[in-house]
Amino acid sequence: MSAIPEWFNVISIVYYIISFLVAGAISFLGYKAYKLIKEKKYLNFSIAFLFIMLSFVVYALTNLFVYLNLDKNPDRILAIINAGFVAYALFTIAGYFLLVILTFKVRDIKIIAILTAGIAAALALLPFVKIYHVVLLILALLLSYFFYKNCREKKTTNSKLVFGAFLAMTISHVIHIISGSDAILFAVGNTILVLGYILLLIALLRFK
Repeated sequence: MSAIPEWFNVISIVYYIISFLVAGAISFLGYKAYKLIKEKKYLNFSIAFLFIMLSFVVYALTNLFVYLNLDKNPDRILAIINAGFVAYALFTIAGYFLLVILTFKVRDIKIIAILTAGIAAALALLPFVKIYHVVLLILALLLSYFFYKNCREKKTTNSKLVFGAFLAMTISHVIHIISGSDAILFAVGNTILVLGYILLLIALLRFK
């Protein structure tokens, strides 16, 4: 179960709704680019952010369910929270994983299978909340490294925005790993994550 302070439910719901809207807009723009250019990488990019969008939908609904106190049975509430977090985590990891495969142009099915098995084993063997953020941190670091090199090479506004977006995502996962039950760090981590998505959205809106 995610270590979110109980009193923080309202603010966390707002974060997830904003993130859902931004991720949804990114997914839409990616699909729009695919329809115009007919390059499959844009479709895959759109699908990656569709997964991320769905993760925020699931967790916003989970937190809303808890906040509205729609069920009085503590066992069912705990089961719903756990199920909501698992779905949220898996959707997010699927989105990040697809972004890494797309960015590094991984085509070898064996490599993809090995990476998938490694992530699944890590999630199964270690405390789920922490390893979830560790897995996302590793994937975000890979993306940040790639787009850092891209930024140094191209030095355009868009390349800087994209690098800034993935750097913000990386920083947010570092903060979540160390936050524990600290509400302030949780808020800072989520705020930086949302800012990262917004930077990416701005880069896509500038794309011509």
